[in-house]
Amino acid sequence: MKKALTTMDRKKLYLRHLFSAAITLGSAASCVGQERPGLAQQSINSSSMLLLKVDSSQLAIPESIKQIGAEQKDKPIATLVEMSQRNVTSFRELTKGQTVFMSLDMPHTNAILFRAAAPKNVLSADFEKIAKYLAPEIAVADRSTSEVTKLDIGTNLELESPSGAVAMSAEQAAKWQAALEATKEFPVQCAMLLPDYVLKTFDEIKPELPEALGGGSADWLLDGAKWISIGVDTKKATAQIVIQSGSEESAKTFTKNLPKLLRSIVSKSVPDKESSFALTVLIGMIKPERAGDRVVVSLTDDENNQTLLQFGAMVASSIMTPISASTTSNRLMQFALGLHNYESAYEIIPTYANMAKTKAKSGLSWRVHILPFIGFTELYQEFKLDEAWDSPHNIKLLPKMPTIYSPIADMNETVELKPYHTTYAVPVGKKTVFGQEEPIRLRNITDGTSNTIAFVELKREHAVPWTSPEEYPFDESNPTAKLRNYNGKTVIALFDGFVTNVKLDLPKETWLALFSRNGGEVVNLD
Repeated sequence: MKKALTTMDRKKLYLRHLFSAAITLGSAASCVGQERPGLAQQSINSSSMLLLKVDSSQLAIPESIKQIGAEQKDKPIATLVEMSQRNVTSFRELTKGQTVFMSLDMPHTNAILFRAAAPKNVLSADFEKIAKYLAPEIAVADRSTSEVTKLDIGTNLELESPSGAVAMSAEQAAKWQAALEATKEFPVQCAMLLPDYVLKTFDEIKPELPEALGGGSADWLLDGAKWISIGVDTKKATAQIVIQSGSEESAKTFTKNLPKLLRSIVSKSVPDKESSFALTVLIGMIKPERAGDRVVVSLTDDENNQTLLQFGAMVASSIMTPISASTTSNRLMQFALGLHNYESAYEIIPTYANMAKTKAKSGLSWRVHILPFIGFTELYQEFKLDEAWDSPHNIKLLPKMPTIYSPIADMNETVELKPYHTTYAVPVGKKTVFGQEEPIRLRNITDGTSNTIAFVELKREHAVPWTSPEEYPFDESNPTAKLRNYNGKTVIALFDGFVTNVKLDLPKETWLALFSRNGGEVVNLD
């Protein structure tokens, strides 16, 4: 059985969503200097680490990328282009075509704080829609004034009050100014630097890079990147990255080590081998140059760099799906482990049991029964196991759905998910494990646990209330009709705990065999 990947913690999750947003907003083109005075300053403070500025009136997808999407309609790049265009249109409409600022803070607490600021005619409710799209369960607080629309968006806003922001030092303010100045000729800017308190902490503890990033002292990285400024102009399909180092020698070392660092990050963070290889090739095509104590990476409008841009877009489209699928894989692995632990404890699979002692038929889903085995014992104890999922008592627990049952965000998704619904389900049919009238154990799966599907992921429009015993009663004539599609594949978990991607266009006989517990079929996934 494949080893389960470590679950991403909350802070990394929100950083990843923010990065995804920055990539999408990188399709913008605007004119620097048109924003109202003070918006940038009101967006950052002493704990800020990232500032993103976008004039939404000029959001656009490069024509060269649109052309690729049109020419390859059946390829992932077409999906990426279509998805990006929808995101751009929605963002422009919600922000009323205004210049908006978004910043990411690293407060002294364990919280993450994302700030948004815009002219007053941008509604706070619309800004909140953008935040909720990126992270549905994140908290939002309206900090708007009579002149500016401002939101605080974070993991724990109670720890970060409006008065909790500390004024930045003159040195830190100078860094922000220099970073924004470095790419001022570009329509879109993204500036990044570490807060002073983080740098002081690093100076005291002398951190080393994790093995995943090559190991060794982190000094060259910290001194090599005092701040980073990214500028983008999509109308010309050009961009520039400027990295300020502490000295010319630091810039030289950083230039030498940067490709190796990026390759290490890719090899550890991109699960799909083909996508990882393609991204590594893309990194090799990027040539950083040194300009005194700065490192500069430029994407101009010449033929070579436009080829790089087009290749980069195709790589990005191939990476999106495996990353989403890998997160789904983590969750399915946890479900499988919880199922096995439940079966070991109660000598029954929770397809039928509502109380382990009586083994009476349950009015609650397996998703409720495995709660103690995936870390939610207290929530499990709140349920009345001898009542239906929608009884007056149990229905009150529906809003307490654990995040692990929430569908993975999809920038290409247009279907609105009903509250407290999940897309993780089990197949139900004549020969399946679930949905039967008799108690079943793992030993009753005579086809073998390595040949029988335990869990699937449904399309959002077929999501079910997470506590309900409603599952996936598939149509035998089209057994994959309601399964989520990751570029022609879907993620499944077998009863032995193995999680894999399977082609949706396999013969229906193969899918029916995978769903069956005792059909005696020979399964071939090739």
